[in-house]
Amino acid sequence: MKRFAVCLNCMDGRAQEPVLKWARQRLGVDFVDMVTEPGVVLQVAGQGMSEALAGKVELSIERHGAGAVIVAAHHDCAANPATEDVQHSQLRQALARIKGRFPGLDAFAVFVGPDWVAHEMA
Repeated sequence: MKRFAVCLNCMDGRAQEPVLKWARQRLGVDFVDMVTEPGVVLQVAGQGMSEALAGKVELSIERHGAGAVIVAAHHDCAANPATEDVQHSQLRQALARIKGRFPGLDAFAVFVGPDWVAHEMA
């Protein structure tokens, strides 16, 4: 049986592959359902997860059996041009909101730096 995770990630194509690679290596999943929005971490950290985003995450959990939720942000984001430190703070806030919304799942925050490698946030 194939293993899934679900990821809330920016729509920027440069951020997709590094997060996929990280998830496969760190979580041992076969597939990652990507839910993308421009600068999604800014939205989730500030306003919380919209019902539209939550519904997509729930679909991945229910239909694919996703056992982990990832929230990702990246360097040089057009929709969220904040500094890396600010984005790290946003990731921590978003992660807390995701853990509250999906308490039964493992949740991770990942930042894709200027080297275009995904790094897990502590």
